[in-house]
Amino acid sequence: MRRFFVVLCALTLGAMAFAQYDPATGDSTLYNSAIGFGFRIGAFFPTDGALRNRSNTWSDPAMEYDFKKSLFKAGTTYAAADWISNKFFGGEHLLGITINQRFYTRPKRYDIGGTPYFFLGAGAGFEDHSGSQSTTWLARGGVGAEFQGNYFLEAAAIVSPKLNGVNPSGISVSLGYRFK
Repeated sequence: MRRFFVVLCALTLGAMAFAQYDPATGDSTLYNSAIGFGFRIGAFFPTDGALRNRSNTWSDPAMEYDFKKSLFKAGTTYAAADWISNKFFGGEHLLGITINQRFYTRPKRYDIGGTPYFFLGAGAGFEDHSGSQSTTWLARGGVGAEFQGNYFLEAAAIVSPKLNGVNPSGISVSLGYRFK
């Protein structure tokens, strides 16, 4: 399973780099096929003492997909998959798969080029802590801003019930890129 995620992440990063091939030249087939996808990488800070004993800062690479139709008119509905781990690949981890709604707070961008938003989501969490695997629900919410060039910055909180004596809740800060 871990090898699958390592290969998946490597292919995703390779595709993201390759898909950024200059769309202005007219050869934008790969770029257009990535429209709707977003990638982010960040740091996760767990609230549970048992997880902080392993590491104070966990990695949080993620992939998002914006649906063509939104549940609400004021924003974007998207699916997100977060891989939160004390090592970048492998180790103890939480795989969170959520359906989220992004609500834009202003129709105009900031002077520096950012469009602010907040988001809420819910889904399933798959945890592997010290060889013990569990599945549960989780909720995700936070704030962010999109900047020129399709980059975005996000701060999020993940809330989940205690599993096997460990609560995988925490706060993450991420930097990402969305193909639009």
